[in-house]
Amino acid sequence: MVGLFLWELPTILPSFQSFLLESRTMKRCILLALVVFVSGALPGCGGSGEPVVWVTGSLLKGGSKYQVPSDQDVTITFNAIEIQTASGKVVASTEPFVALFDQKAGTFKVPGKDGSGIPPGKYRISITSKMLREALNTSKAKQKPMDREKDYLEDKFGPATSPIIREIKSSTDLTIDMDKPTEGATGPG
Repeated sequence: MVGLFLWELPTILPSFQSFLLESRTMKRCILLALVVFVSGALPGCGGSGEPVVWVTGSLLKGGSKYQVPSDQDVTITFNAIEIQTASGKVVASTEPFVALFDQKAGTFKVPGKDGSGIPPGKYRISITSKMLREALNTSKAKQKPMDREKDYLEDKFGPATSPIIREIKSSTDLTIDMDKPTEGATGPG
């Protein structure tokens, strides 16, 4: 059906038709671009045929945007507990999906494995805060050794310990308050 539409496009737009006829290479380039665009714009599923949802949100502490210390880097990960397959069946999973976190704005989005979202399901959301490499003091003075792998949130929100569990059934905008981790636990959708 898409192919039929693409071949009829020049007859629909006469000026476009004369343009395409001027250059065979240009015609191929434009048709290829249209095919890629149309196939990428098809609604509903990722490339695998599995259902996907888009998740964005804000990270708060005490009801306000979380202020990330300047010497630390925060990572938010959605650790799947159960996901929904294309057939609607719920299956156990342990797949992690790392969020893109804007340290200054306190917002995140979860692009999924290939940038097309994540499967609907139940997730344990982990939050870690670790020392930035640039934050290490390089002065000659004696100092305590610093552990870049130390979680400054003390594993309160680790992959296995986080109390932040959300069931995500549809695309949503989450608000996660680290002082109220179970608030909104039933999740939207």
